[in-house]
Amino acid sequence: MRKNIDISVLILAAVMILIGAGCRRVSHNGKLDGFWRIDRVENLQGQTLIQGDGDSFIAIELEVIQLQHPRTGGGVATGELHYSKGQEQFTVDFSFGGTPSNLSGFGIYENPVTFRIEELTGKKLTLRTPQSIIYCTRF
Repeated sequence: MRKNIDISVLILAAVMILIGAGCRRVSHNGKLDGFWRIDRVENLQGQTLIQGDGDSFIAIELEVIQLQHPRTGGGVATGELHYSKGQEQFTVDFSFGGTPSNLSGFGIYENPVTFRIEELTGKKLTLRTPQSIIYCTRF
């Protein structure tokens, strides 16, 4: 009888471990997820809005994106990302800090905004908005 109880406890423990491991959230963003340093932001006429100053970043993880540029007023805008791996574009609704003054520093003049992925490698990310192009390097 004691041996049957020990085996059932081991089986129950194994099942609990497997169930716990299955509850983790997994990103479906592929190479898009990560911390990207902004090298420059240009408007579509080729004028530079941000030049790589080393303190401007885009952070993407799961369904969250955050833009940071200390020289744009408040400097931080956080939004909800809508993207499916393999698509050439994604949409972001900047609901936290998405003020016109914060977003305009990145060449973004509408909220929500659709970003078209021009280049996405392990080291480079280029995004196009309706008004600008954002060039990034993985940090």
